[in-house]
Amino acid sequence: MSDEKQGGGMKPRYLQYVKDMRAYGLERSERIQREWERKPVATRGPEPRNAPAALGVIDAFLYTVTGDLSYAENAARLLSEHDHLLYEHVRAFQEIVHSPAMTPALKAKIENRIADQASSFLGNHVEWGAMNHATSYIVDGMTYAARVLPDHPKAPVWKQFADKMLATSWGKWGIEDSQNYCPIWFMPMVNYAELTDRQEFFTFPVTVDYFHYLLQLVSPIGGVPEFGDGSWGGSWERITCLLEHGAKQYRNGEMKWAARRVFESFETYHTIFEMTALWDYNWSVILGARICDAYRWADDSVEERVPTDGSREVLEDWIGKKVVFRNGWNRDSTYMLVNYMDVPDFGVDGRDMLRTTIPVESEKTHHGQAEENTICSLMSHGSVLLGDSGYRETDTTGPNGEWRADTFHNRIVVRKGRADPQMRLLPFLMDAGRYKFVSTKSLHFHNLQPIDVSPTRVTDTETGYQWDRVISYVKKDDYFVLIDILKTLEPGEFTLSSLLYLQGFTDVRAGYYNTRIETLGYSAAIANPDTASLVIGFPDRSKREGIEQVRRAYQNQMCFYQSQSGVFEAGAYAFFTTVLVPVAKGDAPEVRTPVFESVGATDGAPGAGVKIVRENGYRLIWVKADPEAAYITENVRPRYSFESGRSRCGDMETDARYVFLDVSPGRVKYSLIEATRLFYADRPLFVPEPIRMRQDDGTYLRTGLARWRVWEDEIAL
Repeated sequence: MSDEKQGGGMKPRYLQYVKDMRAYGLERSERIQREWERKPVATRGPEPRNAPAALGVIDAFLYTVTGDLSYAENAARLLSEHDHLLYEHVRAFQEIVHSPAMTPALKAKIENRIADQASSFLGNHVEWGAMNHATSYIVDGMTYAARVLPDHPKAPVWKQFADKMLATSWGKWGIEDSQNYCPIWFMPMVNYAELTDRQEFFTFPVTVDYFHYLLQLVSPIGGVPEFGDGSWGGSWERITCLLEHGAKQYRNGEMKWAARRVFESFETYHTIFEMTALWDYNWSVILGARICDAYRWADDSVEERVPTDGSREVLEDWIGKKVVFRNGWNRDSTYMLVNYMDVPDFGVDGRDMLRTTIPVESEKTHHGQAEENTICSLMSHGSVLLGDSGYRETDTTGPNGEWRADTFHNRIVVRKGRADPQMRLLPFLMDAGRYKFVSTKSLHFHNLQPIDVSPTRVTDTETGYQWDRVISYVKKDDYFVLIDILKTLEPGEFTLSSLLYLQGFTDVRAGYYNTRIETLGYSAAIANPDTASLVIGFPDRSKREGIEQVRRAYQNQMCFYQSQSGVFEAGAYAFFTTVLVPVAKGDAPEVRTPVFESVGATDGAPGAGVKIVRENGYRLIWVKADPEAAYITENVRPRYSFESGRSRCGDMETDARYVFLDVSPGRVKYSLIEATRLFYADRPLFVPEPIRMRQDDGTYLRTGLARWRVWEDEIAL
């Protein structure tokens, strides 16, 4: 599986995959049938879960490709005897309806089955809405049913219902903040647009955005990493199909390349279910039936092009609210996905419908999780180093919100009250698991020469805190520095905790652990490639620190944490510093990991930083605690001053909101964000010329220093 663009087309590979899944599924079906027959009648389902109608969908497709009548004969029999996803069922019927295999009796049986399914959805799925996974049944399936059965008495009802439900989503942003369900919501609208020939759908900015959204989320190892309700490899087959459609629709070589990358990463995924609690469901034919669309949509005349994007927002700071850090698109590249999506102001009708109709108290409507400012995924050298929490292990969310609640994510968790230092921390943090409504925003995002930096803010007025997570990716040395800044919004007792979830570990040095995630996926059935580990470190050793075991992501994991409890005044600050260092297998973690020191302001406005000690100098990452500290009350311009916003940290003094300093003998390199001045050892490194500033009354009577948004330079000492 090469990282380079490939010659030759994907259509033959998709076709072969469908055939392979058919053969594999037939063998699995026999085993599932035998096991089902052995079970007591009282404990087994009404029929074995071998998905026979999905096999019928495959055979109908293969009939259109090969002309082999035996496929049509088998498809007709299966589709007449079993139900399946309505859209695929109707389409398969259409593919064989004019074949010699379709007798009047079989045709009548299939049409009756389609009608019964379509009518049943009027009652069974009405409350789910077009934003939920029932979109597949409501939007495209019922439209298709009305089209193939136009004389059925309920056909007008099916069509109207589908059209009205579609209005919630057509040309609008989706409310599914979920790896699994965003494609499940999006793909039926693509089907509907094609079915009704409403090609304007593909010109909507919303539509174009979602195709690029999926592209930019694709990880080095393949697929879109888990966020929200999801799992390892969640919806990979739908994402493959959608990327193929986007590549064809927009002649986009990057989407074409990404479709192949996702497919190659998961084309053997069906085998893992042999080792899970889902072993008795015939997933191979389900996946094969879905990849039929990849074959239909693939246009191999589109030339593959490897994406070149580096770290970036995905795609912006309002709808997607995600950040991807990456140093390439190769399989061994480093990649981090950060999600800061809250419950936004759009999609109100869909969210309100769901909240008041079905029990979704544990969800961020819809299918989202309490993972604001969460590191959902970190990969490097072909291995997963940090992962998300998983969907759930039972039919419903667990008593502590397993695993949607904030406690189960790689993030800061805040609770009112003090945790007993003599007791385990996690039971204190776990509550009823109900979703806590917060607001989020990006403060800025910048690609600087030595680093990529993203500060994102969570505000929780109910609990009473504000939290800025500032992530700096030091590109050349390939590690991450996290500075978490918490501000209490009301007085009281609080417990603040920084959580990271992993598995095995060894000590590197005090406060630093070399960690691994051993297994991935549903029932933890996939071995994580043993090609890298992750050193996590806590430079600030003043806080409570511990490791506790917890059930998470379908397996037992360890929570590595730092925590601070106490009485806080309104407006008080607390800081957490964390470093994440990917280590390739064979490298020594203690050598790969630099010496990190947590530092604070020695004078002026509060802030936090991490100092990276080097043999001949040091680096400093510095963040001002309050970005608005420089603001003054007088209504003049500039509305800030250096004196109000300045901070001193060792030899550095500045009013910058963010500084990366690289000090070595005879020189200083710096990158700053939003500053009027920067000094090192009392020597000016950055002082722009004063300018005349227009005032509110229209005059130009005041001279001042305007902040520069971003600047980088190297100064000889």
